[in-house]
Amino acid sequence: MFLQLGVPMPVLQHEFIHPNGKKSRVDFWWPQLGLIVEYDGWGKMEGPQSREAMRRERIRDEMLLARPEVKAIVHLTDADTASPHQLLNRLSRYGLWDDPRNRVRIPVSRRTETLNDLMKTGQAA
Repeated sequence: MFLQLGVPMPVLQHEFIHPNGKKSRVDFWWPQLGLIVEYDGWGKMEGPQSREAMRRERIRDEMLLARPEVKAIVHLTDADTASPHQLLNRLSRYGLWDDPRNRVRIPVSRRTETLNDLMKTGQAA
């Protein structure tokens, strides 16, 4: 969907190493904006371990936001990705927008192939 929206391509599965040696791998990272986007499955927020999962996520977010290069973390859910327009509205608040100058133009028939190529090279998750 990022390709369809024309947002700049993020770094995928970027790993941050914190001063305490802990590592945090994020889904999408835009270093030029200091923006992390995580796609969250809400299954982890249900059931008896939900309070602990939320606590761990909060601690992780605080560690990431303490880094000078990280300006914001956005957690997306299925509801955010229900439509390209909704996703674009959410991300545009953080500096990503549908700017034709940034648009990656890939014919519809090649989008799946291109994403598969990215996955093979480790650039997509």
